[in-house]
Amino acid sequence: MTNNKTDTFTGVLQKIVGHVYQNYQFQINQNGYLKIKSTKDQITYIEHIYYISDNLRISITKLKRLNNYIAIAFTSYIKIIKSDQ
Repeated sequence: MTNNKTDTFTGVLQKIVGHVYQNYQFQINQNGYLKIKSTKDQITYIEHIYYISDNLRISITKLKRLNNYIAIAFTSYIKIIKSDQ
């Protein structure tokens, strides 16, 4: 994992399932942003995760084959705080 002057950390993770190895590049900065990227068979998976607070996370995922988007997904996690009013 490396750190540059903008407080951004980058590195590579490796997932091993059976005899299949998958490498993921990641980038984390102190503003609550995480980027994960992986490429296999000319398909690139890119996920952008924004950690806004304990109650709100947003994820945008893109699948690309060469320069064409195959799929785009948007996911959010919202924690609802109940009050007794």
